[in-house]
Amino acid sequence: MRKILKITLAVLLGLAMLTGCGDASATLSDKKSALITVGKTSVTKEQVYDHMVTADAAKTVILQATASVLDAEVETTDAMKTAAQAKVDSYKKQFGDNFTTYLQYLGYSTEQDLYDASLNDERASALIDKYITDNWDSLVTKYTPIMAKLMYFEASSYSSTEAAYQAAGKALDEVKAGADFATTAAKYKSSSTLAAEQLYTRETESLDYNVLQFMTTATTPTLSTVIANEAVDGYYIVQITSVNIEQYKSNFVSYLKGLTDMSNTVNAFYFTKHNFTIYDITTYNLVKSNYAAYLVQKTGPKTTSTSSN
Repeated sequence: MRKILKITLAVLLGLAMLTGCGDASATLSDKKSALITVGKTSVTKEQVYDHMVTADAAKTVILQATASVLDAEVETTDAMKTAAQAKVDSYKKQFGDNFTTYLQYLGYSTEQDLYDASLNDERASALIDKYITDNWDSLVTKYTPIMAKLMYFEASSYSSTEAAYQAAGKALDEVKAGADFATTAAKYKSSSTLAAEQLYTRETESLDYNVLQFMTTATTPTLSTVIANEAVDGYYIVQITSVNIEQYKSNFVSYLKGLTDMSNTVNAFYFTKHNFTIYDITTYNLVKSNYAAYLVQKTGPKTTSTSSN
């Protein structure tokens, strides 16, 4: 059971931050008492404690809460079921007669367990899609995505800073005259990767501050002047190719889904929305000890549960 919980939780939003709100205080005198609540869904001590070992208690609680959020927010479609079954079938084909051994290695007791985990993976992905759809305008405002091409002229590659500036100026004139951007970049030995059209946002860490300022204030496709980097030891040329989000919506969605903190953001949003609350001090302390970042209750429960044996 221990391995099953670990692996299943991993596919449920990547062990990301699950948050709650409100201050919980309750004495759980019997195993029918609510241990946690997520929205209108309650999970009892019996549902959790009878099916876990102490070492995985915190994960079990998170798993139960996540399942409740998914049930509330995501409709399980035939397409999800098909995708989950396809994943199971691919494993069966890959491992053949060793499939059962492989299941045990992963920590699954049965093929059904693997299917359920795969289905939850599909549902978790759908929850991220739902969050992006529901918060589209605010995400566009926050990240200000645009499509652009860049050239960079590093002073250390030239005889002087002035020489790098002059090279950038010549390249800019050629592009203005109709020369292909990528061809010109190659001519001046600027990175071909930079010269290719890419999605940039105000959160793109590799962007120089001065370039970022130019990009985030552009309202139409345009070609920059020569832009000195913040350290003034190199120069950029920026060609903004599109500021119409509808033209590169899929690029932006892929970018958002690839963010390392996106699962955290999604979980924080929906667990707060559904008022995730822990009522038992033992469970609260286990979660706090192992996953302290998951808790946003101002205080923990004031009392502990009594034995339910």
